[in-house]
Amino acid sequence: MFSKLFRAVISQNADEYPAEIFLKRRKERRKEYPRKFSFKGGLLSFLRNIVEKGGLQVHTGTEVMEVAKEDGKYRISTSDGKVLESQAVALATPAHITAGLIRSLEPAIADYFRTIPPFHSETLDIIVKKDALTLPKLAGIIPVSDEFLSIVTRDVAEHPELRSFTLHVEGQRTTEEEKRAILCRVLSLRPEDILESFSTTHSLPSLRLPHTPLLRKVEELRTQEDLFLLGNYYYGLSLEDCVHRSSDEAKRFGA
Repeated sequence: MFSKLFRAVISQNADEYPAEIFLKRRKERRKEYPRKFSFKGGLLSFLRNIVEKGGLQVHTGTEVMEVAKEDGKYRISTSDGKVLESQAVALATPAHITAGLIRSLEPAIADYFRTIPPFHSETLDIIVKKDALTLPKLAGIIPVSDEFLSIVTRDVAEHPELRSFTLHVEGQRTTEEEKRAILCRVLSLRPEDILESFSTTHSLPSLRLPHTPLLRKVEELRTQEDLFLLGNYYYGLSLEDCVHRSSDEAKRFGA
């Protein structure tokens, strides 16, 4: 039972996931802010606001091919043939991507990050009218089988007429039609009850017990003090963990 519960929380097999990371106490909690909240335009609107207010220049649809260092400056080569120069570089990329980008800068860390495999999952979000459902308000559904990982609701942000559900499944195991069938069966819906749907693929770091001392290991192996490493595999998978890691690296940058 606990295996299925923990699996639903981190959207991957939790049997060998380090308890030190999964069950750790948070560094701090701002009690004046609600623990659960949402954004009117979704999380993407929050990120767009940061870019606009911060005057940041963002290159989309551009792949970084290589990060090298020459004469004390970083040279970032992109897929469109450009070469950007910088005194410092911050990487907020999956472990296996980071490993490829820092292979010439931090070969020991790159080798270590290659031992962290990605776990691929897929989600199907649906919107239905409230009167199409008999289910009471709930946070989510956790299966006792391996058919899916979880179903999460948006009931915490109540809408007067609609409800939304997100099905999480392991990647490349089910078709779009099969995902819809699962949602219809579990929620007692008819296919025509689904007003809108949206599919997404995800990739999460699949940490295991040997990765428990990850942060200490990275600091032991680090040779480039002006290379800043961020992501959801240092302190944990949550957004809060990512923010804490970014904050700590920002303090190191400003020191």
